[in-house]
Amino acid sequence: MELYNKENASPTIKNAFDLEWEKGVQQGLEQGLVQGVKKVVLEMLRRGTPTEFIAEVTHLEKEEIEKMREMLQ
Repeated sequence: MELYNKENASPTIKNAFDLEWEKGVQQGLEQGLVQGVKKVVLEMLRRGTPTEFIAEVTHLEKEEIEKMREMLQ
């Protein structure tokens, strides 16, 4: 039994499906971006980059960067 078949759905349901799909894709991209930034921050911390510089470049709060620094220790 198929729960949902987009091709046979009404236009309203198709639009809702498309909107939710786009929101899901956008959320995934944003999460990936955040994870990527955090990976870069961790590498910068490993190399001894000052917190001020990392905050300037990444636009993260200094407190968040310091928490990440503590994780490395």
